Amino acid sequence: MENKGERDIKEFLYAYLMKKFRIPPVYVVNSMGDQSGYYCELRVRGFSFVATGRSSSKRNAQANAANSFVAHLVCQQIMREEEIPNRNTLTIIKQMGPYGCSGNTVISGRHVQRTDGDSQLGREAAPFNPGGYSVENAKAKLHPFLTENRIKTDYVYQSYGPDHQKSFFAELHFVFRGREIYARERACTKVLASKACALSIVQQLFQMKFIGPAGSLVSGSKKNQLETRPFPVIVRDELERELNRTILEHRLLPKIVKQGLSEPQTLWDERLAPKSMRLGDIDSRHGSIDIPWSPPTANWNTWTASRIERGYYATNSLDTISQDLWQRQERLLQSDQNFQKALEERKSLPIYAFKNDVMDALYNNSVVVIRGNTGSGKTTQVIVDEVHERDTNTDFLLIMLRDLVTQHPELRIILMSATIDTSLFSRYFGNCPVVDIPGRVHPVKLHYLEDCVEMLRFRPRQDTKKTFIRKDDDDEENMNLKVIGKYSLDTQRAMALLDEKDICLELVEELLVHIKQMKVPGAVLIFLPGWSTIFALLRHLQQSRYASDYLLLPLHSMLPREDQRRVFQPAPERKIKVILATNIAESSITIDDVVFVIDSCLANVKLFTSHNNMHNYATVWAAQDNLEQRRGRAGRVRPGYTFRLCSYRRYQHLEKSLKAEILRSPLHETALAIKLLRLGSIAQFLSKALEPPPIDAIIEAEVMLREMKCLDGKEELTALGRLVARIPVEPSLAKMIIVGALFGHGDAMCILAAGESVSADVFFLGLNKRLSDTQRSFAGQRYSDHVALLSAFYAYEQVRIESGPRSLHSFCEANGLSYSSLRTLYDARCQLQDILLSFGFPKSCLAPKVYRVNGNDPELDVVIGLIGIGHYPNICVHREKRKVQMADARSGPSLIHKSSVNCPDSDEIEFPLPYFVFSEKIRAGAVVCKNVTLVTPIHLILFGSKRIQMIPEASGMDIIRLDGWINFQINPQTVANILSLKPALDETIARLSADPESIIDYVRSPVVKLIMRLCDFHAAEYPSSPACQNSKRPSDEGSDSEFKFGRYETRVVSHRPPSISQNFSSRRNESVSKGSSGPCSTSQRGVNGNWRGTSEYERKQGGY
Repeated sequence: MENKGERDIKEFLYAYLMKKFRIPPVYVVNSMGDQSGYYCELRVRGFSFVATGRSSSKRNAQANAANSFVAHLVCQQIMREEEIPNRNTLTIIKQMGPYGCSGNTVISGRHVQRTDGDSQLGREAAPFNPGGYSVENAKAKLHPFLTENRIKTDYVYQSYGPDHQKSFFAELHFVFRGREIYARERACTKVLASKACALSIVQQLFQMKFIGPAGSLVSGSKKNQLETRPFPVIVRDELERELNRTILEHRLLPKIVKQGLSEPQTLWDERLAPKSMRLGDIDSRHGSIDIPWSPPTANWNTWTASRIERGYYATNSLDTISQDLWQRQERLLQSDQNFQKALEERKSLPIYAFKNDVMDALYNNSVVVIRGNTGSGKTTQVIVDEVHERDTNTDFLLIMLRDLVTQHPELRIILMSATIDTSLFSRYFGNCPVVDIPGRVHPVKLHYLEDCVEMLRFRPRQDTKKTFIRKDDDDEENMNLKVIGKYSLDTQRAMALLDEKDICLELVEELLVHIKQMKVPGAVLIFLPGWSTIFALLRHLQQSRYASDYLLLPLHSMLPREDQRRVFQPAPERKIKVILATNIAESSITIDDVVFVIDSCLANVKLFTSHNNMHNYATVWAAQDNLEQRRGRAGRVRPGYTFRLCSYRRYQHLEKSLKAEILRSPLHETALAIKLLRLGSIAQFLSKALEPPPIDAIIEAEVMLREMKCLDGKEELTALGRLVARIPVEPSLAKMIIVGALFGHGDAMCILAAGESVSADVFFLGLNKRLSDTQRSFAGQRYSDHVALLSAFYAYEQVRIESGPRSLHSFCEANGLSYSSLRTLYDARCQLQDILLSFGFPKSCLAPKVYRVNGNDPELDVVIGLIGIGHYPNICVHREKRKVQMADARSGPSLIHKSSVNCPDSDEIEFPLPYFVFSEKIRAGAVVCKNVTLVTPIHLILFGSKRIQMIPEASGMDIIRLDGWINFQINPQTVANILSLKPALDETIARLSADPESIIDYVRSPVVKLIMRLCDFHAAEYPSSPACQNSKRPSDEGSDSEFKFGRYETRVVSHRPPSISQNFSSRRNESVSKGSSGPCSTSQRGVNGNWRGTSEYERKQGGY
């Protein structure tokens, strides 16, 4: 574990500056665009010094900049050395010596001094890269240096964090010629940590002049290089002419590209965007909907912050209303038998005996924590329930409640918690009292995995595949190999064959057979981590020879409410009710007839690492507290039984409780909520949390929201930010919806955003976890998971309208679709549309449209282009088979997820273009990209990049480089002209965000129309792509047999179940056989080989 004295330097600096100056540090992190990683600048208002740092990760770059600033404070005698808890920073200060604080540009160790004037916006900051070393070549220089000078030292590693989110520190220390050399770096693997540590050491050695600069870079295989090969792009002549005409007519100001320069030229940088075009400058206080808290007040609706004009509550005083409510309660008590019965049931609960204790505690204290066992009845009084679950909303609410109770002591707050350590909550509210309520549960007999194997004499078969693989974690030790206790040799052998990475479905089936043989009445509750495991076990049990003995009921938040209610109904005679649930059944609901619990001991948690924008739902071991909660579900009506599918040794190694969600989730939505409710500074508000999130996660959220134009330079919400804050999806997806409405595709954007927000897996997967040909045909020839989702939804919608709800189940079954997922998606889409309509957006911009997945469709091209807005910076480049490369090449190639339409059974697929956007990346051994869509280079220039440069080459060829790694061979002035449209688009978005009803005035604007034309897949030619050389022009019509979807009233294919499966297949094959030439044609070879130019490209290149 990390030494407390070696606390995070960023947290220390933040706490110091806030305590002494009330000014937070501001970090700006940018990619270096090469193997050297990231470059960070740290500024503090009132200080002219700009601290810098660079490293292989964003987090370490920020830490290095913080080290630099702390060293500056010590040199200026603002801070004392003994106040610093970080040894790394102290080493830097010692290395600086007496000259570290003089001069205007001194580099010593990792400390860089520059005046603020040298770093004003509009001037390029020189990257901090001493000696030209990188993480790829640092070890190659360091190890020979150590050997040559006979220095005996080695890396010391320390691990930090739980198994599912483990990181490593690498530390190296030695003395050379009387100078102490020390570095300590952190990364997600030992290899990356040691590389970062080596980089820090060689940079120090270079600055001390012990070694020279780096020679030739050590490059790995060409497939793993960070920068991509230049890809030729030729914008069509008619579009270039229209682009030039629009620039002149609307007085746009494209950058004039200078020829013959040896230095790179920046054509676009979000930080350098013209101030007049920034969204924060347009009516930043229009339409506030803030709802302040207030105590009960006569004639006042606190929810809408408005007076009550008429009715009972408008004409009576608070005392009269209170008296009337009391009398109504008394009448119910005397006359209503159901009410009387409910009261009698409440009196039987253990908490009723503690009524006076609770009331006394509330009378004498503003806050009371009630801690109760399962069955204690504590949920009969609730203010804040289940606080122990520590979700982000609960922690957010607790911050506000603590501030409120300080200002309003008359307020009374009750916190409800399960039987866990509540001292954290008590201390948070000033050591408030805790009332313990005993539970009312029967004894529950507990069996661990080895007990189950021994009792059932279970022997896993080697040839079976009846398991569900939950994750690919190579670093985790298999505790099944370490059985403790007096178990037979056969049991120990069987345990050794059971991999902890798998959920053995056959074992679960055998346990159900054993439960039936026990002849103890009661339901079975099976805890599983997520919907995919629920579905896998459900299918397995449905195919079992004992299937007729069970009433199988899945329970998941994405299921319709009527399906969820079925779990509370009794099972038919001679059947056992088996409930397959996630942790929703752990504490949120209570099923009274449960006697048996089968616990997979797993949970799905949302993880996020801010330094690499990695966020996903991961399947991890649940905590001991969660397992105890699940165990308590089995003893509510009679003595129960719990079967845990983990060994006792594994249980001993589990965490006591899971980390709070606010510590492992992105904070973008939370930051917007803080600003929308006018709760002050984001960092200051979150610093008051029960467990404050790391400062780098806060910085990451603020930087992203500023780049999205949701926050202005003063950290206030813009007009766009207020709309985004009120849309219940991720901020980037919310902006995608708003821009989609501007381009007339609001409905499609709502569907795609809803699909990602509710994690709607609309396709059922086979045993190989891949889509069938029928399922893949929903994407046509678009190579897009997003298009497949859109197509499947519109097909579902068409059947619902034309054939009625009864036909939906057969349609979904025939096409491998999930009815429950599509229904959930439909509800979420309607909710998003209702929100947009409440903003004032007209219905016309949310109307469904017709799209064609085969052949040319400029409208669908625009939809695909806009997907980049909601998913930046999730860009990848295809390499071979499933392999793709992302900007961070140090982790090696990533993979396309097996469930993608771009991952067929054969793993062999050719793409006409190598560029993709994706929804999320998941670390499961390798990094896997989910929901992948092919895009064009112009899509990336418009919507998929933040920084674009022209890089001169020695050959005389100018390269356009996006975000430091994607390279195009394209006329630089054409790119500059295209980029001149982006400020105009930003200004349009700002104005319509301030007045959504005015969107009609902008939909037909020349700038919007031109951007739509540039989104066309045929807006440019790609000489290196044979698949696109023979494509039809945008004016060509597609084949009559092409599958269309969209507005279901007209121009749609008739979906008649159950023959729909054959219809999809035949239409797709017919389209391909006729040579249908959409943007992607499978009959052509892809572009994964060498790039090559053509005579036409060379002719245009010569005319630059």
